Amino acid sequence: MQLKIQCKICNAKYAVIGSAFFCPCCGHNSAEETFDNSLKKIQDKIKNISIIRKAVETVSKDEAENTVRSLIETSLGESVVAFQRYCEVKFSTRAPGKNVRFNTFQNIENGATYWKDILGETYADWMTVDEMTKLNILFQKRHLLAHREGMTYFFD
Repeated sequence: MQLKIQCKICNAKYAVIGSAFFCPCCGHNSAEETFDNSLKKIQDKIKNISIIRKAVETVSKDEAENTVRSLIETSLGESVVAFQRYCEVKFSTRAPGKNVRFNTFQNIENGATYWKDILGETYADWMTVDEMTKLNILFQKRHLLAHREGMTYFFD
């Protein structure tokens, strides 16, 4: 449960539980390293799903399926949060004085607007149409899971 990190700026070595965003010695924020560590943690969870399913099935098949579904769903949320943190840090280095609305990078359209304002480009300039479509769907799924427990409502 402990992540060991060496700061790329001041070379300080420190350990954290969970995610670390700032070096405690010099304050450096490595958005890339934090993002990569978050993705590795998510990939490790997904990679071990079959092992986890088998272990929990010894208790109950229903509990195993609920546990696996929960791991997948939380991984989606963790991916969006990692994306948001990465964008926040990168944006603040490009536009240090510009305020960003809370959680704006959890919404693809809102985040794209901020990038367009300072860079003249958006996610659509950096990804294929297929990648953008998949990204939008994953963000929408995460939104439904986080705010509606996966349920959509249709009205006449």
